[in-house]
Amino acid sequence: MKLILYDLDGTLLDSFEDIRASVNHGLRRMGLPERSIDEIKRFVGDGVEKLVERALGPAAAHRFDEALAAVLEHYKANPAESGRPYPGALAALDRARAAGLKQAIVTNKPHAIALASCARTGLAERVDRVQGAGDGFPLKPDPAVAFALMQEFGATAAETALLGDGNADAALARAAGIAFVGCAWGSNSTDRLRELGARRVIESFGEWPGVLNGIERRV
Repeated sequence: MKLILYDLDGTLLDSFEDIRASVNHGLRRMGLPERSIDEIKRFVGDGVEKLVERALGPAAAHRFDEALAAVLEHYKANPAESGRPYPGALAALDRARAAGLKQAIVTNKPHAIALASCARTGLAERVDRVQGAGDGFPLKPDPAVAFALMQEFGATAAETALLGDGNADAALARAAGIAFVGCAWGSNSTDRLRELGARRVIESFGEWPGVLNGIERRV
C-alpha cells in the first residue's frame, strides 16, 4: 500500500453540525423550515448543489440560486465552527505518514471551504493533498481525481485504498479499481457499506492500521 485516499465529511471530520448550520441559515433567510441533523446526513455526499437541492425539496426548487448563495456565504465564513476530527483520526494520519504512506483528502465540499476546514482542524498538515470540488476535477464518484493522485504519487490501483462513508466514495473506488474501506460512524450503516462493496468496515480509527496491513489487493 502506497497511497490512501480519505473522504472528509463523515470520515475524518465530524462536520454535520456545521453543514446543518449553514443550510438552516439559508432556509431561515428564505422563510423555509429548517432541516434536522439526520436529514443533513442523508443529503450530503454529492456536492453542495445537491445538498441545497435536497434541503429545499421540490416545492421550493425554483429558489435554488438564492438558497445556494446564502448557504455558501455562511459556510465560507464558518468552515469549521464546531467541526472536529473524529476520535483517533489525527493519530491515524500521523501513523500512516510515519510509515511512509502518501495521503490525500478527496471531498465534494467546495475546494476553498475544504482547504479552510482542513487547515482549521489540523488535517491539512498531516496529508499530502486536500482536493475539493471546483478545482479542475469532476465530483465524486467520477474517478478522475483518483487517477490523477495515483499518477502524482506513483501508486497503482492495487497500491491504493479509499476510506469513506458515502455512496459516492464506494462508487469512486469501484470505478478506479481500488480497495474501498467503509467507516461506520458516518452517513451509512455497516450493512449499507457492505452492500456498497466495502472490503472491510471499521467501527473506529483504532482498527485502521490493522486494515491497512491486511487488505487483500485486487483490481
